[in-house]
Amino acid sequence: MKISEIFDLDSKKFEGKKLYFCSDIHYNHENAIRFGKRPFSNVEDMNKSILDEFQNKLKSGDILFTLGDDFWRMKESSICKIIDSLPTKNLYKIVGNHDKYGYYWCGGEAGKRYKMLADILDISVKYQGTVYSVVLAHYPIYDFNKMYHGGIHLFGHVHGNLDDEFESNPRLMVDVGYDGKLAKRVGSFLISFEDVLDYFLDKTGGLDFDTWGRKNYKSTVKGYEAE
Repeated sequence: MKISEIFDLDSKKFEGKKLYFCSDIHYNHENAIRFGKRPFSNVEDMNKSILDEFQNKLKSGDILFTLGDDFWRMKESSICKIIDSLPTKNLYKIVGNHDKYGYYWCGGEAGKRYKMLADILDISVKYQGTVYSVVLAHYPIYDFNKMYHGGIHLFGHVHGNLDDEFESNPRLMVDVGYDGKLAKRVGSFLISFEDVLDYFLDKTGGLDFDTWGRKNYKSTVKGYEAE
C-alpha cells in the first residue's frame, strides 16, 4: 500500500509539527519487561511510563506511525480509550502479529481511530529539500522498495535482536521498536524522522542515501543495473 501524498515537513502545513515512529510497545504485557530488559518492577509502572511518554512528547498536529504490537490482551474498549487520549489524531497503523485483527480490520472500533491501516506501507517524506522513500512494516524486509536508490526501511517485531546484523550490512533499515538500539540512542520509544535521518547519516558517513545505495548494493533481480 502506498500513500501518494508527500509528508512535506518543509511546508507551512507541517510547521512546528513532528513525524514520529514507534513499534512493539507491548502496553500491558508483563513479560515484555523481562524479555526486553525494561527498567520497571511491574506492568503498572511500565504502562504509566508509556502513557506519560505519549502525553509529554506528542503534540496536537504531530503525525504518528505505529508499526504494530501496541497493546497486549486488552479489551477493545480499553484500547480505544487510550488511543482517544493521545494528544494527536494524526495516527497511522501497521498491524502487527500480536494485534487482534478484528479490532482493526473489518470495521473494528480501534481501527476507526486511525487515518490508515496497512500491513506494509510506502510513504514519501520531504525534509530540508530532499524527498525520502520510506517503507514501513512490522517485520523486517530484506529487499525493500527503492532500496537501491536511497530508500529506507523502518520495522519492528524483532525487539532489537537483529540490530548488530543490520548495522553490519549496507541496507538503510532499522528497528524502531521499544527495545531496539535506536530507541535507546534517542532515549524514547517515540522516534522522530530527524532521529532516523541522523542514524542513517552516521551509517553512511554523511553520504546522501541515493549515492550510498548505488554504491553499495547489488540487486538480486536479474538484469538490474544501478545506473
